[in-house]
Amino acid sequence: MKIFLSLLLSFFLLPLAANPSPSPSINYEVKFLLQPAKILQADNSVKPEVLAQLKLTDAKTEQFRVGYIDSDARSLGAAGWSMRLRKRADQQAHRLQYKKRYPLQANEQHEVLDAAISQARADGFDIADPAFKVEIDWGLHRQTLSFAYTTTPNFALADALAMPSPESVLPLLPELAPKAMPPQLLTKAPLQIYGYVPFDRYSKKSVKLAKQQFNELTLEVWHYPASEQQAGFNLVELSFAATGSAQASALRQSMLQQLTEWGWLAEQQQLKTQLTITHFSL
Repeated sequence: MKIFLSLLLSFFLLPLAANPSPSPSINYEVKFLLQPAKILQADNSVKPEVLAQLKLTDAKTEQFRVGYIDSDARSLGAAGWSMRLRKRADQQAHRLQYKKRYPLQANEQHEVLDAAISQARADGFDIADPAFKVEIDWGLHRQTLSFAYTTTPNFALADALAMPSPESVLPLLPELAPKAMPPQLLTKAPLQIYGYVPFDRYSKKSVKLAKQQFNELTLEVWHYPASEQQAGFNLVELSFAATGSAQASALRQSMLQQLTEWGWLAEQQQLKTQLTITHFSL
């Protein structure tokens, strides 16, 4: 078992440490999907011992609902864009996010990230533009450079987690979109909302775990509802923030080793955008 564990860790860790990205100032969000059966109790709440192991027993807890937007043909996804509408229970306004993604290789080389940034500039993005949240999402198998633009339409709904109808949302999309988004993406094919999914978030600003300091350590539990075509299920994601490739790589290795030792990692790692759209398409 120890030999197997060593081989597994070396597969995920060694190439990443050898190829850091060039810019130490880029923010990272490192994330892993976990096995719901290892994390959740029968009522879908997080096991107390899991929160204790993650030092999240006294974490801030928040409730959300979210839906993603695309066409039947997935025209936004095919163009590297995703859109979501999200509501947090304690916030008055909803959050409508437009995100452009540039996939990167898992063992990122300097010139590859530079090329992605150059392509983003050609597409109308500025990595220093404060209107966009720029970061690299780093999962188990892939990295993605992303530019996220968020607006706050207020639909004035009474319930804290109420979500608007498609008729209220879809007409607003072109006028609220960032200039870098090609207008035809929002008008060429009819769009629809896939959702909504409720989820719970447990988070702390800083946690010391496995002799490392993790910032914005966050555990999310998404509760996908059942439909006539398929049963409901849960998704569990653990994430944290880092600045620069060196810090992100070191913390990622430490967390990956810890999660592997605990046996919590999920075998399949999938983007929540794709998973949600697929679930509500069936």
